[in-house]
Amino acid sequence: MNWPASIGVGLLCGLVGFIVAFAIALLAVEWYRIPSREGAAGFFTVGVALLVFVCGVIFGLIYARLSPEPSILQAWGRASAIIAVAGSVALTLTWLFADLPPKWDGHRLELIIELRAPAGFAMPPLEYPSDAYVTIMQMPSGDSKGWSALQLDQTRTEHGQLIIPATLTLDTSAREKQLSARFGKGQEIRFPLAFGSKPGEQDQAWTDWIQSSSAADAGFQIRYRIQKEPPPAPVPTREELENEEQAQLDADYRALAQDAPLSAWLRFTRYGIAEERQREAAAAIRGRPDFEQEMTNAILGADRDLARETLRAFPHFPAPPVELALTVRQKGDDIAAAVRARSTLIPDDPARSDAGANISLDFSAWMEAVRTLQGHDGTTFIPQLEQIADQSRVPPIDQVIAIDVLRVASYYLHTWAGIQPHPEDPPPR
Repeated sequence: MNWPASIGVGLLCGLVGFIVAFAIALLAVEWYRIPSREGAAGFFTVGVALLVFVCGVIFGLIYARLSPEPSILQAWGRASAIIAVAGSVALTLTWLFADLPPKWDGHRLELIIELRAPAGFAMPPLEYPSDAYVTIMQMPSGDSKGWSALQLDQTRTEHGQLIIPATLTLDTSAREKQLSARFGKGQEIRFPLAFGSKPGEQDQAWTDWIQSSSAADAGFQIRYRIQKEPPPAPVPTREELENEEQAQLDADYRALAQDAPLSAWLRFTRYGIAEERQREAAAAIRGRPDFEQEMTNAILGADRDLARETLRAFPHFPAPPVELALTVRQKGDDIAAAVRARSTLIPDDPARSDAGANISLDFSAWMEAVRTLQGHDGTTFIPQLEQIADQSRVPPIDQVIAIDVLRVASYYLHTWAGIQPHPEDPPPR
């Protein structure tokens, strides 16, 4: 076989080797618990696959040069079969040497532990609750497999002795192992575990109390049992979450007293609430005996979030609350004053940016009330809009004020009063 054909066979064999090695490396990442932090698992998988790719190219090239097969496909097929067999052997060896977690009926297993301290033992101070923990040690290597914090919040006392539970997922099939317990940076206490590499059904019952394997810790004991790891809780669907949220919202609404704070009622006029519920809540607010005074206090008060929410509720009232027109005008005057005060700040002052964001939100909520009231019973907000537009044109003009405030004010001045926009005003969207 000539050199170009041999090189082609080598490349094809390298591709087969890459695919086989990549698949085996992915399984090895899981079986050998190669961590994903800092890309370790990815580097291992790709590194092994690339190494085998190079070896596959070399093997395919040598096989093609020495093979009696006259065609590329025949040489590639037989060389690939050899690579596949080698991959099967590698997969088998990888599986045989892996420390796979034991299972029952396809379920992972948990080790349920109760640690009994000697009488008079007091838990040492811990920097973090997780500093008291247990882990399984493979013997004789001492390698740690699995970890679980002691459930200190479930500690109980029996006959003057503390009993602390813990639940640890079994991550090892090592035949010889010990349980290691630590309380912070104090001494390590070890206990023998006798269930071998493959726990059986008989291990579901509690063991007798087992003494520590160290004479220095003879007062400490454990008992344990093994159970199937419970299946994960089902993840609720988006529809189920929405239904649950709606049910809670309905319950909160039914429990709401008529004299509850205004803010509690305004919660049900927010964006995203069903329109019928928004109208019901707005009608209940309108029927409150001190409706006008409460709304005025909220709109002109220091709580900006409450003021915005109150103004955004205007479109939901059964009829425009024209009795609040003076309050809304005053709020417009306040917004114009805020725009004027902002224009005196230097462009690089962080307070100027914060003021712009607050003005944008205040103006957007105010316009909800203005659009609801404008034109009813002769109500007009043209003077306030003119003030806001004029102050928004004072240089230097920022993008936030230009787009969120001046553009809107200029549009409605033209729509409601026929006042032509200035040439520099942003056009309506």
